Amino acid sequence: MIPVANHLPKMQKEWAVYAGDEFLFIGTTKECAERLGVSINTVRFYGTPAHLRRVEKQKKTDAIVLVDLGIEGE
Repeated sequence: MIPVANHLPKMQKEWAVYAGDEFLFIGTTKECAERLGVSINTVRFYGTPAHLRRVEKQKKTDAIVLVDLGIEGE
């Protein structure tokens, strides 16, 4: 029987959070959702190319934008 490693911590994606050009903080998806007061799905959307296109089209200078930093601990 092969042991299952259910006790290992789950790797989590980290994000750098910006309001326009201003750096705010770094956190996991859940941490960002809590600090920004939005859902986890909204945090994920903030890091997509579609969100960036919307921000550019609307010419928002203070929009929340997330940059994917990869998996925590790598």
